[in-house]
Amino acid sequence: NDVVQPRRGHDVREKKKGMKRSTCTWQKDGKTDVRRVVRSSTRGGVGWKGMGKAVPTSKHSYGHGGWEPRTSRCTYVCKGKRRAGVAKAGEQPECPLNDADDGRRTVLASTTPSRDTIREWLYENTNLKKLSGQVLQELANGIVVKKVRSGDVLCREGERPDEIYVVRKGMLETKFFGVQEDVPPSSILMLTEVLREVTSSCSLEACTDAEVWAIPSSYLKELAARKPELALMLSVQLADQLAMLNEKQRSESEKQKVLRRYYVQPTNESFPQISIDTFAGKSRYFQNLRKQLLAAANDSERNHVLVFGEPGLFKDKLAQLIHENSVYCDEPVVMLQCKNIKPGAPELFGDDNNPGLLKSVGRGSIILNNVQDIHSDIVDTLFSTLDSAMCDKNSDDCQARLLFISEKTVPALSNFPLTRIKVPPLRLARRDIPHLVNFYLQEYTKHRGLEKVPTITPEVMKDLEAFDHPDNFAGLFYSLRRAVIQTEASPEGSTIGRSTLWFTRKPEQNVRLNLLDQLPILRKFLRSDIWPERINFDFTLYAFAAIVLILWFGPQERDTNFALNFFWAWWWPGIFLVYLGLGRVWCAVCPFMIYGELVQRWRLSKGAVLRKWPKNMDAWGPWFLFWMFAAILVWEECWDLPDTAYLSGWLLVLITAGAMICSYFFEKRLWCRYLCPIGGMNAMFAKLSVTELRAKQGVCTAECDTYHCYKGGPAEPPEGLETNGCPLGSHPAQLKDNKDCVLCMECLKACPYRSVEFNLRVPFADLLEKHNATASEVSLMFLLLGASYLHRLPALLEQFGLQDLSTEEGILSSLGMHMLVSSFVLAAPGLLVYAVDSIFVSGLRMKRGGDDPVSKASSLRKPATFVELAYGYLPLVWAITLAFYTELGLSEAFRVLQVAGRTIGLSPEVAERLPGFSLQDSDTLAVLQTLTLMTGLALSVFITKYLSKMSWKECLPHFFLLGGLTLEAWLLDIPGAFWGSWT
Repeated sequence: NDVVQPRRGHDVREKKKGMKRSTCTWQKDGKTDVRRVVRSSTRGGVGWKGMGKAVPTSKHSYGHGGWEPRTSRCTYVCKGKRRAGVAKAGEQPECPLNDADDGRRTVLASTTPSRDTIREWLYENTNLKKLSGQVLQELANGIVVKKVRSGDVLCREGERPDEIYVVRKGMLETKFFGVQEDVPPSSILMLTEVLREVTSSCSLEACTDAEVWAIPSSYLKELAARKPELALMLSVQLADQLAMLNEKQRSESEKQKVLRRYYVQPTNESFPQISIDTFAGKSRYFQNLRKQLLAAANDSERNHVLVFGEPGLFKDKLAQLIHENSVYCDEPVVMLQCKNIKPGAPELFGDDNNPGLLKSVGRGSIILNNVQDIHSDIVDTLFSTLDSAMCDKNSDDCQARLLFISEKTVPALSNFPLTRIKVPPLRLARRDIPHLVNFYLQEYTKHRGLEKVPTITPEVMKDLEAFDHPDNFAGLFYSLRRAVIQTEASPEGSTIGRSTLWFTRKPEQNVRLNLLDQLPILRKFLRSDIWPERINFDFTLYAFAAIVLILWFGPQERDTNFALNFFWAWWWPGIFLVYLGLGRVWCAVCPFMIYGELVQRWRLSKGAVLRKWPKNMDAWGPWFLFWMFAAILVWEECWDLPDTAYLSGWLLVLITAGAMICSYFFEKRLWCRYLCPIGGMNAMFAKLSVTELRAKQGVCTAECDTYHCYKGGPAEPPEGLETNGCPLGSHPAQLKDNKDCVLCMECLKACPYRSVEFNLRVPFADLLEKHNATASEVSLMFLLLGASYLHRLPALLEQFGLQDLSTEEGILSSLGMHMLVSSFVLAAPGLLVYAVDSIFVSGLRMKRGGDDPVSKASSLRKPATFVELAYGYLPLVWAITLAFYTELGLSEAFRVLQVAGRTIGLSPEVAERLPGFSLQDSDTLAVLQTLTLMTGLALSVFITKYLSKMSWKECLPHFFLLGGLTLEAWLLDIPGAFWGSWT
């Protein structure tokens, strides 16, 4: 009366999370069928698996396919609570599977059956029905009823059993040659071992709570001696089981022979011992990978899996983890290299000599490594074979799960239903690098038997986070292994430093020196309020206002106005010298934007919400800057700004007004980044600097999730300060050059992880490495080159015998003609360079970069575009401009005290007594200008050759043009050396 026994327990091979197993007994037309219910808690689906044919269902269902439950009275035990239920034929019993709870549920018989009941059950359900009723009754009298729990072992392999077992309820499991087999009710076990008095070749374990009837061996033998019919039946049973045992042993031997060469070592025995928890990191990439692996492992439908990704990602171990965390983890798992598969794939499908992996592996898994090397016909045959075998769930032949491994998506697999898992490269999961490093060091320390786990310095850990790891996990682990071996023999102890893991630094970092590490006092200064907050608002704010007032209301000539002398004789040559050392640092203390920030602070104090920057500023902003600078240069030449103080003052006020207007409407420094003419010039020449501010991209990606360095935010421990973020809206880890960095050090103050570096590097490194090359910036560069010749317009006209044009009666006396000639001189150098490039280089560029077969077959590199190549002229433009202002600086800058005396009203005689000197018309000035021009020419020749991607011969047109521009500037700057004597 206790046939229906739905119970919930953990099978020996199904102890993995998310998969549970239950059994129920059903009756149809007087026949009994025991069906197993397998349910995945993650998917909610249930499948009814009978001893014969499996009937899949998507919901909890009973009476499926005409089978009806018998009337049952049973007690359910769920997590220590007993539940009673009665079910009649044709009704659905209250099954624990319908409970939301996923705990173990056990069904226990309410009473011990009587001897008559035992005899009747033996007659109806076992093959002992051939015996007479008297013999069956005597057998029933000797039966001992045992209740076993799930996981109890009735007999171990190698032990000699002293009784045979008849399974009345529940499910048992035997393990024979490593292969597990379920034993349903009505089975008779250990009969062969008892009769032969030998040890058991398999283990017998309960995979559910069960009721087992045991017959002691002594009682069975004594009864068989008295009852010949029992002895005869036992002999027949023994012969059948021996034949079955021999067949199983032979079959398993053949399978093991096939599988032996393809077995893979379990991950918990390999090194390093990778598990699913190895990928329980912080990054979303590792978290998603872990979820995908678990989902594939717990897939009740056992869909085939494709694991793909870059080399060195341990994809074979990940595929192995899918098998080891699945329900069939105790089934064999083998690996086959696809490049070694022979034609016809006998390794998979078998031949006359072996059954092949598909039949030998049973319900295990086959890992096909580098599946991109396999022929598409083999894939088609493979899937068709597996699909045809799916209809016979009772057979283990061709029930294998395929786990494909590839470094990329395989077209041959695109038409088949697969679970695709893309393993992310390590560079995308930089936040998990410390976790992986600590995991591997602990594993390798244990592997080598070391007492102490080596430690890694914080600097090396940051280098590991910043490194791109082209070999991914494999490269990282092998490097750490080598580092541990080296530290064992190191006198410094078990500390891994940069000398051991030197490769983690990028090649360009090897020629860079972080000044913040070398000079702690510099770090302290740059992180203080002094730079640049106090300098700007306690000094520059008022000094700039005083200078503008002096320009407006003071004397108007440069030799009598201190502010005008400072602006043209000090600031202009000084800023070109600063470019080489500190790049765009002037923008950090620029007075124009100080007043812009005052406007912003006032607006924010009133509760205003400043606008975001327009999205198309990168397109038209630089060109606005270019035309504004061109207008200023024409204004400077035609109205003689260097010798007109009030106009120079209005120039400063005009630029300041632009900064204040932009700051009134928009956040941060829109004017500085896109529209300021001085800012555009600073950004361009900053690429020549020997210093740079950068951040370790790996450290930022791995550890930071606030981005206070460019967004601004509150103080963040351990050492991050409250800041407003980068004024130019740049992230220091994303900077390719110095163009968008003003060295305000807001990022250095905000960063709590010491990712920001202030490096000393090779000059003009931005031009030799990747930088943002734009047509607007190239146009600005040639505009400034034209301005260098425009400043020498009288001497330039004299060279061509047109000095009469500059007299009072000449055409330059007309403002319109003067502006026209000035515009022509500004544009001439750039147009000349573009014309030379178009005539001599563009044809070569088209020849090597075309789509025709000849150009594609050419082994020569495609020449750089004109915009890319034009940056080779940047050092020469800097040198020519500096040579011009060198004369102005050395002749007037050191007379600043004398000029200041005249500004405050001292008489010329008294002012001349103040300290001061001038190097005008001296040989020292000529030598300095010549050296400056020659240095600029040499640098431009070298950089032009490097950027052009052409041979020296092919670069000759540009080399001649560089030499001609340098010679022209030298003749204009030093007329007495050659030009004056020649005329």
